[in-house]
Amino acid sequence: MKYQAALLSGAVVLSAAIGSVAAVTYFNRSSLPLTEDKSTSPTTELQPSMPTQPRIPSAPQSPRPDVAPSSSAELTNFPHWKISLTDESAQVPDFAQFLERVKQAVRDRDAQFIRSIVTPETKLGFGPERTISYLNPENPKSPFWADLEKALALGCTNERIFFSCPTTFRQFNGAIKDAPDDQKAVAYETSVIVVGENVNVRSQPNTNSPVVALLTNEIVKFDRNTFRTAMLDMPETVQQSSLSAWTPVILPNDKSGYVSNRYAYNPLGYRVLFAKEDGKWIMQAFVVGD
Repeated sequence: MKYQAALLSGAVVLSAAIGSVAAVTYFNRSSLPLTEDKSTSPTTELQPSMPTQPRIPSAPQSPRPDVAPSSSAELTNFPHWKISLTDESAQVPDFAQFLERVKQAVRDRDAQFIRSIVTPETKLGFGPERTISYLNPENPKSPFWADLEKALALGCTNERIFFSCPTTFRQFNGAIKDAPDDQKAVAYETSVIVVGENVNVRSQPNTNSPVVALLTNEIVKFDRNTFRTAMLDMPETVQQSSLSAWTPVILPNDKSGYVSNRYAYNPLGYRVLFAKEDGKWIMQAFVVGD
């Protein structure tokens, strides 16, 4: 099966073959669901050039020093490690049409359609119990729907024999492709990819707390200690499969905060693979992890 061959070659997540960073095309926030935590005022966006050598989050790129100070600029006045996001789904028109149909199924919680694109060979996890029935698409509140919605929100990468969604995986791999192997492993475990323009980082996991920073398509550090504590004290606040929950992060200036889960992507989070078999687009895999 094509997916099995891709998996064995490492092309799903950790492949060196997916190492190149795509051309700069910033993510259009309008393609995300309408509910969002956005800034109420525009900001002066810092636009440093990409580094020639990728860096892990502990040593990101410095901002331009000539940005005029302002209230919004203060929220971005720290080093930034930007990435570029490119949706390649339109490269194959019939796939783009199919993808829109899948997104509509997600909005409608159309379990029948999802079952129609899943085959007995579709990989839905790393255990024999992980079947489509186990994911329970008939339940509109199943975490499956939120995970799939988030995976599709940014579009997909064309990997020739399949499409991989979200597109963040190729860009993250490209950003760390020249780092030593041990640093790559650390980056996968300690990074958060924040997507969108002027995404608020808040002091507490709620929309009423102060904004401490603004992020635009960039990589920051995952606050593992805060996450562990929150999982004990208030697990619903940091529930990974909930789009209304929050991801704790640490900024390059050592400030801590929370990003809405809608805009926070784990480098090893859920991804979905689509391929064409016998003239029909199907879901080849919906998996999380490495």
